Amino acid sequence: MAEIERNMQRFKWHILVLVRTIIAGKDIPHLNSRKIEPYCQSIIDSFSHYGDSVTVPFSRAVDIIVSLGEITNDRLKRQAVLQEMYSRMS
Repeated sequence: MAEIERNMQRFKWHILVLVRTIIAGKDIPHLNSRKIEPYCQSIIDSFSHYGDSVTVPFSRAVDIIVSLGEITNDRLKRQAVLQEMYSRMS
């Protein structure tokens, strides 16, 4: 299993958002919608199996973050950096 480098720790919340998006999509259904259960189930199913279904999304998320180059702490706090990450997904 591939490990995420220690220097990525400051991006942990961004990595989780990217992994969720990679697995289930960017648009989150409303919590009272019937679509929320299948959306969440796709994430649960992905993490329920050992192997590529777990490691590939994390590796891809790290690759997206690395592709942005140096990210300062000030820039990391802004919503725009997440939008840049999303733009690199396609």
